[in-house]
Amino acid sequence: MVPKNYSARYYAYTALLGLVGFALLLYLTVYPLAPFRFDWLSFAIFTLLAFGCKFLSFRLMGVVTLSMDTAVYITALLCLGAVPGAWTVFFSMYMKIVWDTINREVVTGSEERPFLENILAPLFQGGTGGLAALAAGLFLPVSAFASGEMLQTWSVIWLAPAAALVFVLIQYTTVLHKYALLGYSWKNLFGQALLPGLFTETILIPLAMVMALTYHGQGEVSLPFVILVATYVIVNFIFKKLSDARGRLDERVKDLQSLNRMGRTICSTLQAEDLVSVLARQTLDVVEDADSVMVYVWNDETDEFETVVEHKEGKDPELFKLQMAVDLAARTVANKTSFSSGKLQPGQEGDRLTELKGQPLPRGSWIGIPVQAEDQAIGAVILYSARAEGFPPP
Repeated sequence: MVPKNYSARYYAYTALLGLVGFALLLYLTVYPLAPFRFDWLSFAIFTLLAFGCKFLSFRLMGVVTLSMDTAVYITALLCLGAVPGAWTVFFSMYMKIVWDTINREVVTGSEERPFLENILAPLFQGGTGGLAALAAGLFLPVSAFASGEMLQTWSVIWLAPAAALVFVLIQYTTVLHKYALLGYSWKNLFGQALLPGLFTETILIPLAMVMALTYHGQGEVSLPFVILVATYVIVNFIFKKLSDARGRLDERVKDLQSLNRMGRTICSTLQAEDLVSVLARQTLDVVEDADSVMVYVWNDETDEFETVVEHKEGKDPELFKLQMAVDLAARTVANKTSFSSGKLQPGQEGDRLTELKGQPLPRGSWIGIPVQAEDQAIGAVILYSARAEGFPPP
């Protein structure tokens, strides 16, 4: 994970693109380049469908959210025309970011972001999505297809993929540049987000072709069209489940690799007097997202628990609250169970802990793991990250 740096340049970029996209959409609605009919029922259906598909999203690199809703947007463009289709993109993206912001900041309190970021993020996402849709709709004969001026059966074969390619390239480029301004590597974004995203987002375009032809064949929202929409949602749901399963498997493999490395280090230093210090440093090395670690373990010679704290180079040690870490470790030993200050996945063992002794945990992310010998808890390892989402759930 890369620390987020909400710089003035970042805010200028997001504000400018969001406002330009919204203003251009508004202008072309009031002063259209060509007359168009706004079918409010179809517009509402496409907007709600795209909005719903975003709840079946999954993540690439742990950063970029992928919802496979491009097929819905292309269908909306081909059925409604350039401007109404672009409004579908704008509103569905805007509503989803607003929903996520309210859920994150108010309901769960999982992460606090700057107020200006919370205001600009929905406008940026909706505005850039609207711009990408307008580009696809205006530079290609999308409106002519939607109005029936083109031979639809054959035109859709090239028009749908072309519109999807233009839309995805512009949308991904603008959004990924935002992440680059936050400090993420363009090389990683290109290889791990853009290329896989292009493939995955466009894989359902054939279904968009069928939905568009079905819509125009009936001249309105019909039962066959509704069945196709349901099919699209089911396919999207399956992709999400497969992605979630793959993500959990990757996390488990990563955990096993880390444990293997840690075990080798421990075995090679069993006779060393500074075993606890070695364990702390090795834990900090293998857990990439951790800023600080505390090993809290029972010492038979002193008949008390001793603690060793290590901080990653370049991290502020003042953010790590030692007394809170000791209290968390004591709780972990007493309960013999792990905890996390972040969300737990369904079926994941351990407790979610947001406060201790009536006091909220210090800002950041905390994880505690008991150290057990047979049935006895002989200590605990406490990990800390200054980032609110420092430890992504498996």
